[in-house]
Amino acid sequence: MLKVRKNASPSNRVGVASQYEGFGMDKQILLINDMVEVGKLALSTMVPVLSYMGFPVSTLPTALVSNAFEYNKFNMLDTTSHMRESFKAWGELDFSFDAIATGFMMSEEQVDLINYFCSQYDREEHYILVDPTMGDDGHLYSGLGGEMPRFMRKLIAVASIAVPNYTEACMLTKTPYVTDPISQREADGLVDKIRKLGALSVSITSCVVEGKGDCVVGYDYLLDQRFCLPFERIPVDFPGTGDLFSAVLLGRLLQDQMLESSTQSAMDAVYGMLDICKNQNDPLRGIPVEQLLEVIDE
Repeated sequence: MLKVRKNASPSNRVGVASQYEGFGMDKQILLINDMVEVGKLALSTMVPVLSYMGFPVSTLPTALVSNAFEYNKFNMLDTTSHMRESFKAWGELDFSFDAIATGFMMSEEQVDLINYFCSQYDREEHYILVDPTMGDDGHLYSGLGGEMPRFMRKLIAVASIAVPNYTEACMLTKTPYVTDPISQREADGLVDKIRKLGALSVSITSCVVEGKGDCVVGYDYLLDQRFCLPFERIPVDFPGTGDLFSAVLLGRLLQDQMLESSTQSAMDAVYGMLDICKNQNDPLRGIPVEQLLEVIDE
């Protein structure tokens, strides 16, 4: 089990190995997500976070994207053919991974390729984290068709853990999206609907629960235990916070923490970084994670 040394001073930090005992170099992670060229989100957020936490990281881009979609003007290159040939090459080379994390995808063909690749792994022995990146605030992201929730359900079926936000959870389960707070029973019911799609464990972010406010609600398959973790919302919008959440969560799980504590650690990291850069001039460029990595250990 990896043990985190917290509160180390900068002068004592000589590479990642000085921060973690039992360095996790034997745990190979594959990140399947888009690569955004201007701004810190998707792969450009997840790679430095997980590298800092002590893991060797491999990547497979689902798309090359010029900048965040929220600018409402962007260019996007579909990398499906490259993905197909990469999976073929890796099979011939006998490459394997201890954990796979998936994010943004462009098409059903990409979903099917990734679904087949992930289905070759025992999800109780290898973490398969599925972030069904599709939308927020009740709407699909720009450039995605209305069939994407149906496609994404295929990946939920092979997930060790699914981490949708509230919008995505509603889309996946055909649950009406509401802006008013939902009851704890409704929140637990939404978790159960994601589990019925096939995910073993679930963490749903951005829920607003009656009497508790903003929460992450979930279920830990290993403990057969539910959780509801309130958080304080910082009133700023940065793209890439979901990618940051997923990266820290996966890192903590690979450090043998349970899902609830891993979720809390991810929530704390997102809050801490947002609090530091909440007055950034252009939030659409995302959180400058490389400058804030020590927040993960606080």
